[in-house]
Amino acid sequence: MSTTRVLSEIPKSSLEKIVISESEWKEVSYLDIRIFYDASNGQGTDWRPTKRGISIRIEDLEEFEKGINKAIGLLK
Repeated sequence: MSTTRVLSEIPKSSLEKIVISESEWKEVSYLDIRIFYDASNGQGTDWRPTKRGISIRIEDLEEFEKGINKAIGLLK
């Protein structure tokens, strides 16, 4: 069984948003960063995930954080 808990939503456009969530699949926990689209054509009532995104095992989050922090430092 899979479970999901949404941590944050970042608007990308009127029809897309980035959803950051914690999920579990087959007893393995992940951080999922995925683009969702509005299947209700702008009504905002039916958000569905796309294939565009990434799932990171919780035990790999520290290494992911290092990479994000490095990118932030280079891009500022």
